[in-house]
Amino acid sequence: MCADIDFEDVRKQLRAKSIYLADDDAPERLEWFRMRDFDRIVTKDEADKQRTRSKDQKEGPPPARLSGIFRLTHKHGFWMQACTYWKPDTSPGHPKFMDIRPSAFTEDPDIPELEGDYPKSWNNIAELLNQWYQSWGKDEEKLTDSVGVIDWTTKSQPHPAHGFKIGHRVFEKRTTESLENFRDHGPSFNIENWPVESREAREELDKIKNTHIAHPIPVYYPEPEKNLVPPYRYEDDLRGAVVRLEFHLNHWFIDGRHNFTADIRRMRILVRPNLPPRDVASPIKRRGIPATDDFDEDELPQPPKRQTVSNRPNASASTSQQKPWQAVPSTPKKTKATGTKKMLAKGKPGESPKKDKFKQSTLDTMWSQK
Repeated sequence: MCADIDFEDVRKQLRAKSIYLADDDAPERLEWFRMRDFDRIVTKDEADKQRTRSKDQKEGPPPARLSGIFRLTHKHGFWMQACTYWKPDTSPGHPKFMDIRPSAFTEDPDIPELEGDYPKSWNNIAELLNQWYQSWGKDEEKLTDSVGVIDWTTKSQPHPAHGFKIGHRVFEKRTTESLENFRDHGPSFNIENWPVESREAREELDKIKNTHIAHPIPVYYPEPEKNLVPPYRYEDDLRGAVVRLEFHLNHWFIDGRHNFTADIRRMRILVRPNLPPRDVASPIKRRGIPATDDFDEDELPQPPKRQTVSNRPNASASTSQQKPWQAVPSTPKKTKATGTKKMLAKGKPGESPKKDKFKQSTLDTMWSQK
């Protein structure tokens, strides 16, 4: 199916309507802007416009639309089920059911026409996270203490092969304003019928179905359908799929930690996953999720003339010091465990199939998520 897609044309459209993250100058065209209780990435042109407006205006500049062509992982980093397989947990940072945020790590789509785009996108995201610390005069070394988009807790140095995480908060409290922006896409998308996988999740859903509304993930099937993917199909249709992704990048300070989130604005499946079927809220003002993909209807922005603003934080100031996330190799370093994996997979002559099967089972356990 990849042969039927003109990826260069998709990339061209994304560049016309958004900031294509693999472009070398992407970080230079963006900056962090302080909102009331969080920070968002905006274009420098929109930030300049905002500074010329009246200080009485409460709304800040619109979030920058960041984009790329990525694969959603089919491995342990996929939690984009409708209910994220939620179970009650009292540990710090575990969300309440009403706050669940289906998410997934992205990875390189391994498409020849897009070779090199994913590592550039990953490094530009890391650069933008680092710019937040520069913008507000924070210690850049503290970047590795942050959580969210990039997992800095890995045993080895973070690397493009580890991916970055995107997500979408699906439940919002029922208010006059939220109901005005709500779109009813039918029974399959309503909160009353939201898919859950456990008795505990069902009990929590029953508690909020009269006080909250559901915003499905704005992800669409490829042409010719272009229809919204129903929640009960998220895992089967998204796990391992290659998608055209648009998202917003935000920063929050929650429970004493810096949290960066990549909030899905819109996705379209470009290449359906080739996997066996299984057995079984954003900070911007909510708007109704369209029933069909409206990417082609977006108007092309008219680039305004840049204005010179002297009080902008020097977010992109160069420094000779090496950042904790820089100088990453193009491929992960081979570890002792990797060598062991290949040795076990190869096996020895004369061994019985039963013993080979035992070794493969041991290998799978070694590489499964703990």
